[in-house]
Amino acid sequence: MWRKTVVLAVSATVLVAGAVSAQTGTWNLPSATTLEDGSTEGYSDVRFFEDDNETWGVFLRGGFDDNGEASFGYFDWETTGEDPINGAVRQSNFDAVVADVKWQLKETSPRVAVRAGADLKVGSARGTNTATGASAYLNGAIPSASLPVEFGNPDGTLLILEPKIVWFDTQMVTDAGPPIEGFGTVVMIGGGVRYPFSGNLTFVADAAYPVDGSNSIDDATNAVTEELAWSAGVDAEFGRDWTAGVFASTAAGPTPATSAIATPDQAIGLGVRVGKAW
Repeated sequence: MWRKTVVLAVSATVLVAGAVSAQTGTWNLPSATTLEDGSTEGYSDVRFFEDDNETWGVFLRGGFDDNGEASFGYFDWETTGEDPINGAVRQSNFDAVVADVKWQLKETSPRVAVRAGADLKVGSARGTNTATGASAYLNGAIPSASLPVEFGNPDGTLLILEPKIVWFDTQMVTDAGPPIEGFGTVVMIGGGVRYPFSGNLTFVADAAYPVDGSNSIDDATNAVTEELAWSAGVDAEFGRDWTAGVFASTAAGPTPATSAIATPDQAIGLGVRVGKAW
């Protein structure tokens, strides 16, 4: 619990006043519009799942040149499945430094950008069978690339489409036996909407599904499988370019890699996001 409090406290203390447009992506899909040169946005994202399962992250994005944007952040995943998977509870631990670059190719609707980066593990990233103590390990970085496309007015209704490819490990080494199957190369197609409906309130939703590869774990067999990764909620704008949102989600996190991972059996988490632009 203390780590969740620290994440929100950091967002409230280190992000100082400024003036620039707010984030226009969704909970899991990036905007095809880059920030203006020299402008910056920071945000924290915390997702609470059942039985104290949680993921959280702190991120910073900034505009450079005329059409470029770079993002950097830290993400933490600490979950122990609320239900047994193939008779055993699965515990996952993953800490990552996240970095990516986005370049806007077209500035009028439909706006188009290209985005590439990686979730870079920090320390040992593993999934553990708590009944046997055996663990499977992530080998290294998780690269990704996507082509965000954006229709509409950033100040009004906005539709987002994102074809994305994520390179997860095809095989994961274990400390008790042969390697096990990983997600491999995953091709996702995602779509989202931002719809302002009342004053400073905006409805935000997205969904993505793997058209090739796997992005979840079957809760009955422990084998890799495919699930819909979706999110829906409300984003509010406040004075001095602060934003805060609450949403439901089956996606593990907001990073390029973790936003592709869906919870087993569509377990729904509660997400909270706080952001500041300057």
